[in-house]
Amino acid sequence: MKAAVSISCAFALVLGALGCSSSDTTAAGEADAQTATPLPSEQQSLLGTYEVELRSTRYSGGSGQRTRVDFVNRGGELAVFLQGGGYGIGFSRAKIEEITEAQVTTSIEAYGRTALFTVKRSAGGAPLSATLGTGGIEDLEGDFSEDTTAPTLASSTPGLPWEVTSVRFSEGLLAKDVKLPPSGETAFSLLPIADTPWVGAIGLRRPLSTTWDSSTTSSAKIPLSGIVATDPSGNALNAASAYVEARTLPVGKATKAYDFSKDVPAYPQQASRLVGDCDGAASCLRLSQGSKIALRIAAGSRVVRLRYALRAGQFEGTAPAAKIALTAFVAPGDGSETKETAPVDVTWTAVPSPTETRAFATPFVDLEIALPRFDAETGISLRFDGEPRAAATPEPTNPSPGPQVVKARHMIMLLKSAVAE
Repeated sequence: MKAAVSISCAFALVLGALGCSSSDTTAAGEADAQTATPLPSEQQSLLGTYEVELRSTRYSGGSGQRTRVDFVNRGGELAVFLQGGGYGIGFSRAKIEEITEAQVTTSIEAYGRTALFTVKRSAGGAPLSATLGTGGIEDLEGDFSEDTTAPTLASSTPGLPWEVTSVRFSEGLLAKDVKLPPSGETAFSLLPIADTPWVGAIGLRRPLSTTWDSSTTSSAKIPLSGIVATDPSGNALNAASAYVEARTLPVGKATKAYDFSKDVPAYPQQASRLVGDCDGAASCLRLSQGSKIALRIAAGSRVVRLRYALRAGQFEGTAPAAKIALTAFVAPGDGSETKETAPVDVTWTAVPSPTETRAFATPFVDLEIALPRFDAETGISLRFDGEPRAAATPEPTNPSPGPQVVKARHMIMLLKSAVAE
């Protein structure tokens, strides 16, 4: 029995991680139908947001996994979205394989496998029941029903105060059905889910540097009690959501210069350092691919010069890419417009006696980041993502779904200093 529950939950997460919501006629379906090119008449009866409680066909008893299923009109074509149970805004847009009077057959990719999601239709053409074939592990099935589940807010992942961080809804909502508090010390926004009719989260940002100091010793709390929302079926946002706390990360004080042989960035304040190979300095910051650091620059400067170099290892017999994803998100502390810099072009040189971790290098060079406001403090988020990464080919003979290994070249950035001028 435990095995059945765990497998069902695993596939529910693949289906979407958005909560449970449905009805056989909804605002989402109606809005799309009214504004888009009409669907063929035999498909009109499918439109709407529904809920299916998927249960294992192998084991009896126990609770199922509620899954939201949306049939919407996207530019005159039927689209099917699945939103599974409960941790965030993961979505699956199902690929429609076949539509007949009896059923709609769709497919999704789940842990490297193709899973069939088949919807049987009633005599009037509406969705009646569904079966999810999970690629040979177990099948799940359930009946379509009306929505009685209120949306909630999920806890946010803390972010830097000048960045947009998000608090997720448990399910996709229509923007017109969400009322946000007025922006002040916190700027609120709605974050859409691409290629869907819905928004999936609330964006929060601290646009004024006068509020950044509130998070220097502990995570700063942002109240969310003023948010009012309903889901596409009319269920109001759960009152318990008012107690969800959005937080921002603690950041250091503003400065004009960082010497990374001894200083730490504004975030994180525990730095990994390399001794030697640091452009004459005794040590320098060492950042791996996927790392992010923050700088907090005092007012009175027009540019920041970052002194950096890259080191890369051997990888499948190819040289590193000339364009590297090293970008900066720049946020003036006076609330004016933010910007993000483009990835940089670099020049690699092959090194003698190459290894898996050290085969190519760049010289130390300066990356100049313009500061938009001379009289304002500036928050800078520096992101080092290196080369694009390629997902490994899944093993079709492995019946146990799990995290896929991501292939990537070993690459590091060495950061010597950051000086405002």
